[in-house]
Amino acid sequence: MAFTVTYNGNGSDGGSVPVDPKSYNAGNMVNVLPVLEGSLTKTGAVFAYWNTQFDGNGAIYGWPQVAPLSMPAANVVLYAQWFVTTGLTNGGATTHYRFFYDSTLQAKGIEPRRIEALIQKPEVGIPKVEVDYAIMAEWFTDVTPSLPSRRVFVTRLTGGANNNGDIRLKPRSNNPDELRSLLVSEVTESFMHGQGKGWGFLPGPGADNENSCGEALSLFLTQQFELLQRITGPYTDFTANGWLNSSLPASDPNSTRKVTNPDKSVTDFGSRFDYVNSTLPYPGNGPGTGCSILFIYYLFHRLSFTIEEIIAAAPGFTNGNLNATAPLQGVYRNLTGDGGNPFPFFKFLLDEAFPPNLTASIPGANPDDPWPLRGWLHNRPSNAPGPAVPVAAGTNPTSWYTTSDNVEHIAYVGDDQKIHELYYFIGGSGGWLYNRPSNAPGPVVPVAAGTNPTSWYTTSDNVEHIAYVGDDQKIHELYYFIR
Repeated sequence: MAFTVTYNGNGSDGGSVPVDPKSYNAGNMVNVLPVLEGSLTKTGAVFAYWNTQFDGNGAIYGWPQVAPLSMPAANVVLYAQWFVTTGLTNGGATTHYRFFYDSTLQAKGIEPRRIEALIQKPEVGIPKVEVDYAIMAEWFTDVTPSLPSRRVFVTRLTGGANNNGDIRLKPRSNNPDELRSLLVSEVTESFMHGQGKGWGFLPGPGADNENSCGEALSLFLTQQFELLQRITGPYTDFTANGWLNSSLPASDPNSTRKVTNPDKSVTDFGSRFDYVNSTLPYPGNGPGTGCSILFIYYLFHRLSFTIEEIIAAAPGFTNGNLNATAPLQGVYRNLTGDGGNPFPFFKFLLDEAFPPNLTASIPGANPDDPWPLRGWLHNRPSNAPGPAVPVAAGTNPTSWYTTSDNVEHIAYVGDDQKIHELYYFIGGSGGWLYNRPSNAPGPVVPVAAGTNPTSWYTTSDNVEHIAYVGDDQKIHELYYFIR
């Protein structure tokens, strides 16, 4: 027996509903017909989606994904659902937005009260959403966001937000602050698109979206917004542990390395793979976003760059080509002036704090932000590239710090009775490096057995000094003018 699908305008007063002339057997998959902008209208409303019940309490079809309908053993009627502005101040319009809500939310007593809390002018005379917009505009200095329609639709769905020119919010709670956070998460992406310097939205097939780096920046900014505005939430997804736990074997139930897709294919994200020098398109970039947000917090908390500096450091494009290996690599280079690869040292710090063979769980109120890393950590400067000369028995190293180049130094007597140095550019990408001051021009006088060098730094002439007792029982000095 064959069955039909009929479309009902459910209060429409303009245009026409789609017509499906086909008949279907039970179990057939039916492609739900779309409604093009303006083809079905209702005064004061915007088409939202189809529903199997007129009051919106059935199954939703047509958005957010055009999913097929599995035909039951009965005729189906799909009823239009509408976004409305009923009861909203100024018809839901503010300086930068036009708000609508799913009409079923009014029947539930949720709207328009929730949106009104955001768009009514308080004593300061500015709606909350416009205060929030001003914060984002300050972060993205002199950037005009890509908000072609200004329309914000508050849906009855749950689970985040979408931005495809129109913004659709899917809150999990009735708290107006959640709408604010979801809106910030999407509008910051519109600012990235408007900036056009590589925070996501990269050219190429499948890449014209916020990408893992852009999604991470959006989450980071939303988290910082919630802190700034004292929104208790949190209303963002946390992704950092998803990258950390990609190092676990696939057999471990906590492993995030492999994901089975809806089409049964498997995506292997790799074991703590380098998503600083690469990106993944969104959606489905879990560990890519996790690695990216960890690196953004590394720039923010460990290297102490501001939000504005991090955003502005996007590498940009020349002739359509990104001016960097990947956006985050370019951001790091532009912030620090270091053209090296920052990922190995960044990963080393996290591997030390969260061993790859153990399930990771970042403690604290923000599971995306492990910085500063808690507790003492271990490092091994002696692993610096170069000859691994052991420390002479019975001797102790000396150390100093040079402010002009932000470098840590350790000098020691090797078992060859020469002075060796290990040094590290703080915030740099190369880890500990090796030098041999005893190779300075002049007579190479060995260090007296059992004696220790001393060191100091003079700021007036920007010079490092190492002094030691030679085996001739005289004082010798090695010094270096920092350029």
